[in-house]
Amino acid sequence: MRAAVARTCLSLIVACGVSVACGNPSGPDAKGYLDVQAVAPNLELQNRSAAPIYTRIVDSEYAALSLWMPCTDPAKCTALQPAERREVPYIKIKGYSPSSTREVIVYWYHLVPDSTSDTGFAPDTIRSMRIVI
Repeated sequence: MRAAVARTCLSLIVACGVSVACGNPSGPDAKGYLDVQAVAPNLELQNRSAAPIYTRIVDSEYAALSLWMPCTDPAKCTALQPAERREVPYIKIKGYSPSSTREVIVYWYHLVPDSTSDTGFAPDTIRSMRIVI
């Protein structure tokens, strides 16, 4: 069990690193699933996919210092439902500072069935976008 958790953690860290390095600097992702716009004092998110989207938003400098695991329990995770729009106040962004935050990273993913997970679900792929605020 510990080895599986360690492999999962390592895989997620590598995936997040690759995703950040290859992230799209513009608002919508390459496939058009998630639109993100900075409209001070909020980020505006819209799910353009047919499935719920799960997100984590962090200050770009804070991201390098934070370790996180994606939420994999649909009963406990807050999802952005298909076609739903949501405003996220800048002050709710992890690591946000009005005096120093200039860019944030929006990590997002869908949950898919996974029989090896304790919750029965796992992220499909963790994607990211850098947004200038």
